[in-house]
Amino acid sequence: MTNFQNFATVPLQKYAGYFRNHGCLWIFQHIPKTAGSSVTRELSGVLPPYCNIHLATSSQDEAESRSKSLMKEVDSFIERYKSRRYSSASGHLRQPHLRRICESLPHAKIFSFLREPAERLISDYRYAKTPKHPPHQEFSRRYPTIESYIDDPSNNNKMWRFVRPGNASADKEALSMVFRRYAFFGTVSRLEQHFQFLTGLTTCPKPPRARINVTTEQTDNSVALSADLRSRIEQANTDDYNFYTAVKQILDEKSREIDEFINDRRGFYF
Repeated sequence: MTNFQNFATVPLQKYAGYFRNHGCLWIFQHIPKTAGSSVTRELSGVLPPYCNIHLATSSQDEAESRSKSLMKEVDSFIERYKSRRYSSASGHLRQPHLRRICESLPHAKIFSFLREPAERLISDYRYAKTPKHPPHQEFSRRYPTIESYIDDPSNNNKMWRFVRPGNASADKEALSMVFRRYAFFGTVSRLEQHFQFLTGLTTCPKPPRARINVTTEQTDNSVALSADLRSRIEQANTDDYNFYTAVKQILDEKSREIDEFINDRRGFYF
């Protein structure tokens, strides 16, 4: 019952009640450029012990090779969990990684944060042009403009590709499947509210601190989001927009209940 579909359909006090007296392992699926570094920092402090599931070195290998290497890190995390008993973990995890964790640790609860698709795509592009992204020079040669980046299908619908079942499009059936797999989705636009709700499920609501890992401004990564550019992004990212819109609608409808829950939960501690 601890899934986003139930979050959408039952009173929040009832949804929250599923978490009481049942220890769970929170797994944060970090989708690039969705305030993930900020969420990870807070998660490690609020729900210790915490584990960062990641590749030890930055890899420029093909996606399939990186996925296999990350799976080894997932297996290592599962083995360490037997003695460490982590309360939370995070990583740029794909569906095969999450399935492996949930099969081995059935009490694991998956959550993620989403961002308005045009803002996320532009942030992703701008970040990849900076030295923080190791292959940034190669990236800049391949994608000299934001338009050239959008024209490559592999750069579009990234949020949905992190969560989708198989190769499904973000239609009603596929969204329902995703909502049953995940315990919660939050949005960057309401990061403080949604993070406080999430942490309030197991402890005192904790507001996140200031955002970190904000992309550095450079002469070659400035992008103005014009009406034409937004339209171009929307046309190339219909799955991301359908996914984000569905999640945002649920959260908007629950916003008052979320605030009430946060206040009640904080009152329990103070």
